[in-house]
Amino acid sequence: MKKSRLFSLLCACWPGAGEMYLGLMNRGLAIMLLFWGIIAVGAFGFVIPMFLLPVIWFYSFFDTLTLRNLDYYALTELQERDEYFFRDLMGDKYDLPGVAKKYHLFLGIALIVCGGFFLYDRLIRWIWHVQIVPSWLLGFLDDLPSMLVSFGIIALGVWLVRGKRMPADEVEDFPQYRKESEGEKEEHGHGKRTA
Repeated sequence: MKKSRLFSLLCACWPGAGEMYLGLMNRGLAIMLLFWGIIAVGAFGFVIPMFLLPVIWFYSFFDTLTLRNLDYYALTELQERDEYFFRDLMGDKYDLPGVAKKYHLFLGIALIVCGGFFLYDRLIRWIWHVQIVPSWLLGFLDDLPSMLVSFGIIALGVWLVRGKRMPADEVEDFPQYRKESEGEKEEHGHGKRTA
């Protein structure tokens, strides 16, 4: 069935909808869940990932335009491959429960950090309404998560700039050139004499 170019352009303005309209349901669903998931997390006060929203929007928009310009056979092949989208995204060996099992430590830490941040935010708002602490301390507590994230970003940057260091015993001041053993020297010397 021929897809309308105008309607696919209109759907491209909504992240994930253009891919769904062109028959790539799983791909569109992944983009839509990511986009609206970030908005939901931002609504709870965790605004750091919100900078990804324009990136996701532009990716989805231009992805839809690219898909719209494919010929019928290329688009049909992508539609047939779309049912394996999540499996390809996470690797052939892993399904969603397998990924959760493999990365359970990382997912657990991420959930604890997010839950702790939301709890901290609610606690600060409650203290603000009750006014049981001085305003300067409340301002400091309110800015504390941003400061911690800033310190974390700086630490990550320093770690990336430093790179991998060689252990002290492996560091050489001068490169050593190949040393010939005495036996090799005699062979070379003997070879020169006979020639």
